[in-house]
Amino acid sequence: MQHPASAHQRQLKPTTTKDGSFGISERTKTKRRLETFNSAMRIHGATTENTASAAVGMVDALSKKFSKRVLVDAVSRDTKFCEKVFPQIYNRKVKEFENSNENVLRSIAVYFTKGVMGKRKYISAYKNLSTKKSLSKNRKLERMKIMFCDVSRVLPYNKLMKHVRNIEVGQILNVKEFFCSDLEEFEVGDGCFRNLTDFLPLLASFYLSLQELTGEELLWFSGSVNTFQVVLGGDGAPFGKDQTACAWLVSFLNRGKHILSSDENFLIFGANVPESGVAVRRYVKHLLHDMSEMEGKTYHINGSDVKFTFAEFPNDLKMMAFLAGELSVSAAFFSTFGNACTCNCDDPKGTFGSGSGHKWHP
Repeated sequence: MQHPASAHQRQLKPTTTKDGSFGISERTKTKRRLETFNSAMRIHGATTENTASAAVGMVDALSKKFSKRVLVDAVSRDTKFCEKVFPQIYNRKVKEFENSNENVLRSIAVYFTKGVMGKRKYISAYKNLSTKKSLSKNRKLERMKIMFCDVSRVLPYNKLMKHVRNIEVGQILNVKEFFCSDLEEFEVGDGCFRNLTDFLPLLASFYLSLQELTGEELLWFSGSVNTFQVVLGGDGAPFGKDQTACAWLVSFLNRGKHILSSDENFLIFGANVPESGVAVRRYVKHLLHDMSEMEGKTYHINGSDVKFTFAEFPNDLKMMAFLAGELSVSAAFFSTFGNACTCNCDDPKGTFGSGSGHKWHP
């Protein structure tokens, strides 16, 4: 224990100034450092062969007796802590994180969010997120570092693909094999589809699990709990083989406002065929069979009895005409389901409905 006079003398000349920098000579620093070390050795029972107890004791005293602000200010001035100690601890944790399931999910999210990224774009993102051009002549890229700590990386593409291939997505079937086997070459198109009887229970299980995990409630209409309102629609686009392609999507009205997001609409049919072609007509018949089968059944999913009701078909007018078994909508008539046309649509007082009192009728 210091003599009172000696302690008072030290207070007159403390180790640091008000701004936290050293205010004493290198010789005095060495002397005080040795005194601190010897005191910690005695207090914590350390020996010259094993000084770990002194180190642990001093670290514990720092942690418990000083505020975070004081510790941050003091430790950030020491290059050994900043450049060698903390990076070694942090980089070990980064490596553990990169091998974790959390990083697998993060990498899959990067690859799939807002559309499939693709191999070349993912590899480019992987490099740009965690590497930079190296100043060394022996290598092109080097790991990015912040305060000598490695920036965490998403999974490399080859490792990511191993996890992607293990994702359970249900059965994927071939359009050409199921709907085009007896057609002429010009009517055949490549593509894939899913059976609703397989996919909708899988999708319902996902949303029920998501509800439990996030607490975000699904909407149950008219008090029909665990009854999913299915939205089913198809449309064509001018690209692909012979400038024709067609896709069918499915979603649940039970997702509320999320139904407006492309992330909540799932592809169940996609092929390079015209939207009113033979292959699509056959697929529609297949859909009708699946729908009729599902609406009369109860499914046991995630411990609950679940039902499916097909509520909406948000197709465009041409697809609606096709589904109704009519000719495609002409340039004159706006809708397959009414007699309003370009020749009489400019009447501001005209009304639509059944009966002689309306100008336009179903």
